[in-house]
Amino acid sequence: MEKVRDVSHVHKAKLMEKKKVYQLKMVWNEGAESAVEGKKTDYSEVVEAIELPPNLIKLTVNGFPGVKLPLTKWLANGSLSYLVEIKLDECSNLEEIPPIWHIQPSIETLEFSWMDKVKVLGGKCTSTRALVAPRLKHLTLRHMRVLEEWVENSTTTQNSFPFLEELIVEECSMLRIAPSDFLAVKEIKLNCVGKEGVSSLLRQLSSLAYLKKLRVENCRELSLTLTSSFPYLKEIYIAGIGGLDMMCSSANNDPRRHHLPSLTSLHVVHVPEFTALPKGFLQSNSSEYLQSVSIQFCDKFQGLMWKGRSFHYSSPLISRKSKFVVALIWSP
Repeated sequence: MEKVRDVSHVHKAKLMEKKKVYQLKMVWNEGAESAVEGKKTDYSEVVEAIELPPNLIKLTVNGFPGVKLPLTKWLANGSLSYLVEIKLDECSNLEEIPPIWHIQPSIETLEFSWMDKVKVLGGKCTSTRALVAPRLKHLTLRHMRVLEEWVENSTTTQNSFPFLEELIVEECSMLRIAPSDFLAVKEIKLNCVGKEGVSSLLRQLSSLAYLKKLRVENCRELSLTLTSSFPYLKEIYIAGIGGLDMMCSSANNDPRRHHLPSLTSLHVVHVPEFTALPKGFLQSNSSEYLQSVSIQFCDKFQGLMWKGRSFHYSSPLISRKSKFVVALIWSP
């Protein structure tokens, strides 16, 4: 795209007339800004002139060197009814991303990655057509190092993401403000996100009844609580956080019942304030699906031992002098 230096080139392409174009990828190669050194190229004018094909299904923008993409203009007229996926990658000078999930109701997948100047994601939506993201299922934010706020429309009490199934947020260490109404989510993966950001995203964790996979890594100041009932949760991977509480009161009253009946794997690594599992949590009659347990480098954990087909509390398997307190894999 760095060779498209004039608006006339865009007009000649007549993208709007290409009814059989279903996937469009715009790529600016590395060094696009210096490639036209000595000749002024206004990429803003070039992208403003683009009219997307009417039957477009997937749109990818990679390496755009400008400050602003006309995303709202491209999407706001409502003509792209088949568009289900948008990916923005390595747009290093881009400063803002509008709430695409509200502007384009057909969107099912959004991926934003490697954008070093975006501080605010979303913002006020002027569209009256959608206050929610009615079809959004997959949302990924990666390597957005200065992102501080993910803003939703504060004038509505609706669940903004009623069908979101997968949420991935990685390398967003400055994130402080984010929504939490992901009540249908099945998979959450958070890695290198600041304490305030994780706390915001997981504010309604206890209400995520459909959650199947939870992975939280590299947030040293975070203490996570998993004491509510998660009937469908199968996989838990927690690493590099401050503390973890899994002590469910109902499980203590009846060791045959616990709040994670579908759990297949539990992995806890480098969590200094993780001390114990609920009473009866790992007994065979209450964990029929459990396949693997790994607890490593958790200095205050009380330890487990194997007896028959059940796990029972015991002293640590390895000396407390070792940093490696318990490392246990169970495959029935």
